[in-house]
Amino acid sequence: MWVESRREKKNWFEKGHLKAGRCPWSVKHCRCLVVVAALIATASFAAAFTMLGGLESSDGSKKGTPFLLREPAFQVFVVTNAIAFSYSCCSLLRYIELLLYSNRYDELSPIDGKVETMYLLTTLALVAMTFAFVTGVYVVLTPSPVLAIP
Repeated sequence: MWVESRREKKNWFEKGHLKAGRCPWSVKHCRCLVVVAALIATASFAAAFTMLGGLESSDGSKKGTPFLLREPAFQVFVVTNAIAFSYSCCSLLRYIELLLYSNRYDELSPIDGKVETMYLLTTLALVAMTFAFVTGVYVVLTPSPVLAIP
């Protein structure tokens, strides 16, 4: 039975089962992971260039630097946002690698391993994005004693 399933798995990409909608669970889940990773990459990219608190606009050497640069929570925000962006991009690159080399695999075990790696990278990106969100909200709402924890 294991050999038969292995032979069946071997030809999923070659027989065109992906187009017919008959594909292994890993390929179906892989498509969902791509959407999630792309959304995380988009949100974290936008957050990187939309600086919390604004930018310094006066003339001088500090022009264009964020107002909250010295705040520890802002620094955590920047780091976790960069981690989220990096992990989501790595997950997307893993998917591209999966598409490029899918016909070269003799069995689906390497494909399953790549999908598991995508799960891990996307989960880590989601966790990092959550921390970035929490620290971003905290650093912006710190002056408001009602909404932030002092």
